[in-house]
Amino acid sequence: MSVLAIDAPQAETRDTIAPVCPYPGLRPFSERESRVFFGREGEVAAITGLLEERQLVVVHGASGCGKSSVVRAGVIPVFRLDAMANSMDARIIIVRPGDPGGPLQALARKLELEFPRERDEEAAADAADLGDDDMPWPTLLAVSPDWAEDIGAIAAAADATLCIVFDQFEEIFAVNRTGSAAEVRRVIDFLISLGEPAPEGTALGKRSLSVIVTMRSDYLGHCAIWDGFAEAVNRCQYLLPRISTVGLIRAIHEPARRAGGSVTDGAADLLMPVISREIDGLPILQHALMRAWHASEDGRVNGAALAGVGGAEHALSRHADETLAVAVGDDPSRAEAADWIFRSLSDLDSDGRIIRRSVSLRQLMAETGAERETVCAILDAFRARAASLVMPFPPDPLDEDAIVSVSHEALLRQWERVADSQFDRKLRARGLVYREFQDGMIWRSLAIQAQSHAQDDTIVLGAAATEQRLPWYRDLQKRPGWIARHSPQGVLGAGSTGDWASVADLMAASDRNLQREKDLVARLRRNQRLVSIFAVSIVALTLLVAMLLILRAVDEKSRAEQENSEAAAALSKLYKIQLDSAEAMARRYCAGASGGDTVELACYERQKRAYLQELARNARAANVLPQQAAPPTGTAFSPFIGGVPGLARAPQSGDKK
Repeated sequence: MSVLAIDAPQAETRDTIAPVCPYPGLRPFSERESRVFFGREGEVAAITGLLEERQLVVVHGASGCGKSSVVRAGVIPVFRLDAMANSMDARIIIVRPGDPGGPLQALARKLELEFPRERDEEAAADAADLGDDDMPWPTLLAVSPDWAEDIGAIAAAADATLCIVFDQFEEIFAVNRTGSAAEVRRVIDFLISLGEPAPEGTALGKRSLSVIVTMRSDYLGHCAIWDGFAEAVNRCQYLLPRISTVGLIRAIHEPARRAGGSVTDGAADLLMPVISREIDGLPILQHALMRAWHASEDGRVNGAALAGVGGAEHALSRHADETLAVAVGDDPSRAEAADWIFRSLSDLDSDGRIIRRSVSLRQLMAETGAERETVCAILDAFRARAASLVMPFPPDPLDEDAIVSVSHEALLRQWERVADSQFDRKLRARGLVYREFQDGMIWRSLAIQAQSHAQDDTIVLGAAATEQRLPWYRDLQKRPGWIARHSPQGVLGAGSTGDWASVADLMAASDRNLQREKDLVARLRRNQRLVSIFAVSIVALTLLVAMLLILRAVDEKSRAEQENSEAAAALSKLYKIQLDSAEAMARRYCAGASGGDTVELACYERQKRAYLQELARNARAANVLPQQAAPPTGTAFSPFIGGVPGLARAPQSGDKK
């Protein structure tokens, strides 16, 4: 592979030399990469033609459609060539409204670099004593009634044609909301003054001043908040269309060919659907090609190289994860700081879309609560040449006034760590941008409750809410600068400092109330334990008494049964004796009656029956009065003698006749 030059990051130079890697990734193409910028030739011609007619052109389109690349790598090189053809010195200034110091200061710094002006500090103290030729750029931009005329005159005096590019102009609306409305109004009036057609006879290459604005189309409606600006935009706008299929094929294949490599048709077929499927199709495609180029051999990008980096769908998220791993290593504190950094660099717009947020390094350190060394080390890994995921790119310095932002919103929308919309078991958002939104809502709800607490100190958080919010609040105490983001100029009637103090009072009172409730619960539990012990003792004693009563009853029952058994045995023995006696007496009686030893059966049966009836009467009497039932002993005893009426005693052998 032939290497024509080393690609210095983001440096706008007058040389147009092909880079080592022909795909810039997420960052826009720069002017020096114009030789590998393909697929937008028709749009570049249309914008250049409109710029021939007007000094102001507003290029707008959807996010990720390539507005910045078209202007930087397409229109600017044409503008420079046209200036050269007319023997003019082309000067290019690119400004973002969100640059350090605001749009006026940023523009003044860039103008000073292109058109240095001698500074007389004593004279500058009184702007009224200065002429336009003597004023330093910040003063001139602040007080001049006609920027266009003054800047054009200064450029013409230097035999130069100046093109000012306000890139990512949608940032102007955020600047306007943060309290720089007067400064923003100066910029808007400057653009309105350029909204009319260019004077006749002033070709693009000979004109002293031209201005290009790039802006997302969904911010067009916001332009109407300034009188006259919407009308100027209507006259000068160019809606950048989606890249055509032919243009997309050229954008995929031609840069690799120009750099001595190639992209196979199979890899191109895998990339083509990304444009129609993803809102940020072009940046995602460019990033996937950049990663696959670095992973390929000699710049031969094929399906295997593309799949090796995660394909178009996952290449960006995987690259961000790998870069994060390098940046934080095994240090948990750095990992936490990295999460807070990307929370600060992301936001949700009114439609719920993830968008980037630009902050100064100083503000970033305040919001994350991390040391400068830690923040810069993490940012350096993401803004390195091999990543180009965060701006400013090297060699631009990363001082405290430097504006930090992701190179494209596609990073935030594709990186699962940022864009995951699911919730964990504790109902905490997994994605960093949604976690930031969730924490912001929590903070604002606490600010509302803190206002009520300030009026009535008995109003505090409930015990459950306090236990949930206290760890969150204590972690937040390490980064007090964070609340300024969610309390801009006094959210809900209180400034960020007042919010912090009032919420601190609320949390302290809620903590005290929680401790009181815990102490009360502890006492109640101790009392409940004592009551439980007493109740268990009563139950145990009751059971013991019951058991004793049951054992006594069982014992008494056993003794009664034994006594009854013994009594029944005695009665049975008595009855046997009596029965034997009755039979014997019946035989003796009947034998005596017959006068011999022979006993008449009829007599025996009759007499025995009479004796048995007498036994039955005696048995009944024994059951009623068992103590009288004890049988007397002695062979001479007969219970029937004299006891049964109508029965005569049998005569005995010893009786007298």
